[in-house]
Amino acid sequence: MSALQKMIEQYRQAYTIRKFAKHITKQIKNEGGFYRQQGQIYSQDMAFYLSMVANLSGAIAEIGVRYGKNFRQLIPMAKEQNKAIYAVDSFEGTRQYSVYDSRPDFNMSIGGVDVFLNKMRENGFSADDYRVLIGWIPEVFQQFPDDIQFSFVVLDVDNYTPTVDSLKFIWDRLQPGGVLFCDDFCTYSEMDAGRAIREFLRDHTGVWIERILPNYQIVLRKAII
Repeated sequence: MSALQKMIEQYRQAYTIRKFAKHITKQIKNEGGFYRQQGQIYSQDMAFYLSMVANLSGAIAEIGVRYGKNFRQLIPMAKEQNKAIYAVDSFEGTRQYSVYDSRPDFNMSIGGVDVFLNKMRENGFSADDYRVLIGWIPEVFQQFPDDIQFSFVVLDVDNYTPTVDSLKFIWDRLQPGGVLFCDDFCTYSEMDAGRAIREFLRDHTGVWIERILPNYQIVLRKAII
């Protein structure tokens, strides 16, 4: 190969690599990858993964709703699938801390359940549209019906211990093919909810990882046996 041919080939390879990189960059931007806010759950993600369980029986729940911003996105989708939907929170912040919590003094209280209920009413939702369970994890789970089964659950409780307890409760009651959408999955930290989720993945079989989102979220699906 002549020097000219080598130079042409180098330019061709460089152009191909650059073109491929720009294509990937565009795709990620279209998905919101470079502009996703940490901790923000996007309605298009909810709609996509809820569509996976449209023909699956089981309730929908969000554990850790705070002011209900994401929960309000879920209610119309639950109605479309004719499923009960539960909002679960203490509404008084966090209670249990461990050596694996990086922010033991981080108070997530919103001032009580009335603040949540008022937000829901202000946005046009009535008490008939959803069910709210108030209390600390794991005791609050006793308020679910004894035979509860889930098709879709959002888990967003930040800290290590409540995430561990929630995963234990949810997974046994998640239908095969059901989706568990976890927030706060930080892949480079050994603390908080991210640690609990990685321990769960280490210790459980039958878990399909559907996707890891760039805004610290991981989508899990229970294997269909």
